[in-house]
Amino acid sequence: MNAFGIFAAILFLQAAMAYKDFKEESDWCIERHGLSADKIYRIHRGGHLPSTDDDYLTFIECLWRKIRFLNSRGELNLAEIWGMYYEVAHEIYNHQVSAVKADAVLKKCKGVNGDTPALRAVNMGNCLKNVANY
Repeated sequence: MNAFGIFAAILFLQAAMAYKDFKEESDWCIERHGLSADKIYRIHRGGHLPSTDDDYLTFIECLWRKIRFLNSRGELNLAEIWGMYYEVAHEIYNHQVSAVKADAVLKKCKGVNGDTPALRAVNMGNCLKNVANY
């Protein structure tokens, strides 16, 4: 891939991460669990999602379940994550290109896992952030 292609891919991935900020869902989880919005948003917008902050783990599990990135068993719902990236790409590209771009994102993170639903969400979130910032 040439330099322009790499630059375009980075811009696409960053747009995908920001495409849906899930503010309504985030605020619901923060309120439901009595968390500090300032703290959660500061962490969530940072470069690396922590795996040891109990408040953040509570938040991320709630959020990812609410947006269906975690299924009812707490497993990663790759189809939903793929769909979000596809939707973002489809705003710009045709179906085929959008599918290829969404596939490329998930290919980089397909082996991500964790011992708990919250850790699966954090680990996948960090992988997706790394893919967007490589």
